[in-house]
Amino acid sequence: MNAEHNPQPDRESHKRLLIRLIPYIGLLIWTLPLLILNSSQQSLMAFDEVHYASRARLMIESENWINPWLEPHHKTPGYYWLVAASFKVFGMTENAARFPNLVSGLLATFILYEIGKLLFNNRVGFLAALILSTQFIWTQYSRLSAPDIPMVLLVLLGILSLLKAESSAQKRSWHFLAGISLGLGFFVRSYVSFLPIIALLPYLVLNNRRHRHLNDWALYLGVLFGFSPTVLWLLLEWTQYQVLSFQRLFDFTVSLTTKDRHGGGWHYYLWNVPLNAFPWSLFALAGMGLVWQKTTFRYRMLCLGYPLLLLLQISVVGTRTPRYSLGLYPFLALHAGVSLEWLRQRYFQKEASGKRVIQGLSYGFSGLGIILIGLSFMRSPIVAAIPDAEEYLSDRVMYAVFLLGLAWLGAAVIFHFRKDWSGAQYWLATLLMGPWLFLALFSSSGLLSNYNAEIKSFVEREDVTQILQNNSVHFIWVDKEFANKRLLNFYTPHIGQYYDDFQQFDQSGYVWAKVEPENSALIEQCQAIGDVRGWKLVYVVDTCNQPR
Repeated sequence: MNAEHNPQPDRESHKRLLIRLIPYIGLLIWTLPLLILNSSQQSLMAFDEVHYASRARLMIESENWINPWLEPHHKTPGYYWLVAASFKVFGMTENAARFPNLVSGLLATFILYEIGKLLFNNRVGFLAALILSTQFIWTQYSRLSAPDIPMVLLVLLGILSLLKAESSAQKRSWHFLAGISLGLGFFVRSYVSFLPIIALLPYLVLNNRRHRHLNDWALYLGVLFGFSPTVLWLLLEWTQYQVLSFQRLFDFTVSLTTKDRHGGGWHYYLWNVPLNAFPWSLFALAGMGLVWQKTTFRYRMLCLGYPLLLLLQISVVGTRTPRYSLGLYPFLALHAGVSLEWLRQRYFQKEASGKRVIQGLSYGFSGLGIILIGLSFMRSPIVAAIPDAEEYLSDRVMYAVFLLGLAWLGAAVIFHFRKDWSGAQYWLATLLMGPWLFLALFSSSGLLSNYNAEIKSFVEREDVTQILQNNSVHFIWVDKEFANKRLLNFYTPHIGQYYDDFQQFDQSGYVWAKVEPENSALIEQCQAIGDVRGWKLVYVVDTCNQPR
């Protein structure tokens, strides 16, 4: 006869599981609102975001997920596949285009927490994950449709796997996963994915005597598996374009690395990254100093060598844009977490030097808070002096600035009245909650999700919606203007043909026409539905598309 089942072990295991899940539940509650808060209207960003969404849409409509462009493509299609799969599940919407990045940003937060635990301790890992979510540029790109955040996720997963392999009995499994993660990066981000791999070399090579990563064949096998989707795609492209498939990928990479496409100079990231990570960039610098002082710390080559070498690489590359630096922000968050934990430990101790640092920070942030509160009441004077600012300085944005200032103002108040253990927790909360509240309100204003409200409002007009849903609409594209044309293309469900001028269009039908001197007279002869951003939606009859 079987003994009666004892429920006590089950309750204990459930309790232990819940305790392990608490940090992840906390991070989910902290991070998710910053990724999903939006205004009622959404619209894609011109250039990169609409490019990726339009290419994914083309794959679905052409039923060709290898190469629907009728020529060799300059990028690997991994990210297009992610967006196209999201379109298949959720429909052709902005939220569907951005869904892969939302998931990637959330998972990257969890993985950074795990990395911080392994490198330092649970508290530093948790602080780093909280900080990562409140860095403006990281949150912005976690809400956009672009391949950078998914690539950073793969790099972080590779780093976590390497760290796990150092202490796990299943070294080969972790090495295999690390190889897959790093290899898949190429399928998502082409040659740009080599930059973080190169940045890992100081840790991989100089510390190999200790961790033996490079001695395990499972790591290389994983890399081969990770590259297999790229190899398969190139082989299928080869059947059509032969060596041009490789040449186009290589030529585009050479163009990115050698041509100064956006300006800014080699020092661009030296000011852009600290500004986009403020105020955490200040704490990150202090954290890097603390890590450097730990002469017995085994991971200095990873914690310091990786971000510094990555910064050097992106600084010498010709194309400089904020999204190329996204791989730095998780490590900035880690070092800021180290700094905050150091400050927390000294907050309620008697050490005079630590107290002076905390006092200076408290009054510094409170002073900045007073300035921000003052600015939040100055919308009218600012708009009067800078008329273009009216589009961005909504009442909700000014509330966000006010709440950021109010939270930071509390730093000095808490330090003055509470110098015990609980005071340290409240003090950290004021520093963290300010950026969180700012980003939450800023996101809900639409400034991180509704980038082209004018075009979206136009295509949502009832009469325009009826036309777009029930008719093919052609494009007459005179001056090769890309940005608005791409947006109109994405928001046009049934795209007809593309023409260089009106004389080529010899039928009746609806047309998006770019207003230019060459065709303005012809456009005026047609039935105008409306215009937006220098484009007109018109109905052309066979008598109005010829010069008189």
